Amino acid sequence: MIFTLNGCRNFLTPIQMTNLTKKKNESAGEILKLAIAGASLSEIKKSLKGTSDEDLTIGFDCVLQYFKSLAEFNPEVERGKAYARLNMLFLNSIKIQDYKTSLGIQKEINKLLDLYKKQERDVTIEANTIDAILYDE
Repeated sequence: MIFTLNGCRNFLTPIQMTNLTKKKNESAGEILKLAIAGASLSEIKKSLKGTSDEDLTIGFDCVLQYFKSLAEFNPEVERGKAYARLNMLFLNSIKIQDYKTSLGIQKEINKLLDLYKKQERDVTIEANTIDAILYDE
C-alpha cells in the first residue's frame, strides 16, 4: 500500500486537503519512512528542512493515524490469509519436491488450525510420596 496524504481524507480538514500537492505527498512518504525508523516529530523537522512546520505536523499526525489503522485487524480474516499463504507455500514446495519444507509448512498449518490435542496428565500425588521426596524417607 502506498501512503499519501490523500489517504488521510477522514483526518484532514477540507482546507488542508485542498493544499495538498505532489511535493507534499512526496514529503509524506519521507515522513512515513522516518516515522517507521522511529524518528520523532522534532527529528523529522530537522531532517526535512524544506517543508513547512505545519505540513510536517499534519503529515506526522496523518502517519500516526495510518499506523493506528494498520493496527486494526480482524483476527478471523488474518487467520484466513495465513492459512491461504501456508497452503500456497505447501503446494509450491510439493511441486519442487522439497518434502522437508513441506513437512514444516504442514506443521504450521496444523498449529494454525489447532489440530494438536493437548494432553491432560493426572498429577495427583499422595502426601506420603511428597514427604518421602522432601525428607529422603
